[in-house]
Amino acid sequence: MAVSTRIDEERGLAIQEIRGDLSTDEILKAQHELYVELGFDPSNPCLWDATQGNVASAMSGLEMQSAATRGSDLWDRMAGGRTAILVASEADYGMGRMYEQLAADMPRELGVFRDRDEALAWLLRGDAE
Repeated sequence: MAVSTRIDEERGLAIQEIRGDLSTDEILKAQHELYVELGFDPSNPCLWDATQGNVASAMSGLEMQSAATRGSDLWDRMAGGRTAILVASEADYGMGRMYEQLAADMPRELGVFRDRDEALAWLLRGDAE
């Protein structure tokens, strides 16, 4: 599995770590696991850590669009809170920004970061600026 999920109970934070090639199906499966199977409170923050994964080299723009479109079925369960997408490369940053734009109607605030401390500070800050 390319995505593993863990909950940091102390901070009320979900962390979904990507290892290896990421696919549309892996994104949808991880979202379903977190918000449906685990019943994660969507008002809490979520960190998608893609620093050990392959996003840009594994997914095309069309696949990223498919992930955003097909994921809309879960948006009512994901409403509120923030999700930070943490990446290591410029190419993955570009794909993350593409997803952010494609999922602009998601009732959840998204941000893309290359620095873990900045991502966590943004997630745990709470209120939108």
